[in-house]
Amino acid sequence: IELQKVAESGLDNGLVRRAKEYLIGSHLTEYELSESLVMTKALMALYGQGFQFVENYPGQVENVSQDQLNALAKKLFNPDNFHIVRVHS
Repeated sequence: IELQKVAESGLDNGLVRRAKEYLIGSHLTEYELSESLVMTKALMALYGQGFQFVENYPGQVENVSQDQLNALAKKLFNPDNFHIVRVHS
């Protein structure tokens, strides 16, 4: 039900701002240890993302617009595509 509301009404400015702040903040604290930074840079190079991924990430997050997020939510949270799975023993 909540996902359907997001698809229909979109995300509000405050939620988008807080999500971006969280993503950027958690990303930065992830690399406080040089070992983490070196490992991530090596993996990003291996995956073809380049060494600048860590430095570019905050800007990339900031560049995602609320309109882009709402369009994606509308596409992904379409109730016609939902499947309910019930698991019990």
